[in-house]
Amino acid sequence: MLKDIYFFNPRKLAERIRVGEIGQLIQLKHFIIFSILFYSGFSLPIIIASESSDINEWVEYFLFFLAEAAINYYGIYYTYQINQKGDGQNYFGRLFCLALPVSIKLFIYSLLISLIISSLLFSKPAWEVDSNQYMLTIISFVGPCVYSIAFYLLIGKYIRICSSNS
Repeated sequence: MLKDIYFFNPRKLAERIRVGEIGQLIQLKHFIIFSILFYSGFSLPIIIASESSDINEWVEYFLFFLAEAAINYYGIYYTYQINQKGDGQNYFGRLFCLALPVSIKLFIYSLLISLIISSLLFSKPAWEVDSNQYMLTIISFVGPCVYSIAFYLLIGKYIRICSSNS
């Protein structure tokens, strides 16, 4: 089942899609694995508690939601336009199929960057704890947004390969 799956090589996958070597069943397998790996633990930023919550927390969640919604809207539109400027075929199959290797690549990069940032934050003296908390709040907002932007830029790069007529 996994022998046709490209976990780490989105360029090769894009080239095989372009020449018609990847059918809908293999694209579906890629999307199923992508969904299991990256959306099985999906949770909404809703807090239900008997204690009162800080309004700033709700504002942060709302701003994060707005930023991610805008990134997803424009990212999908961006990748769709790239596909249309090419051969204009099978946009969703390409998107779903390429999401797996691109997400794995980004996950590995994000993990490395997170390790570097956390080691820098934890190496600060104890008196700078407040600045560490402030930086962590900023990173937890900016990080996922940067991840989503990078996702759509990479997907666009590989859809361009898939939809080219050469």
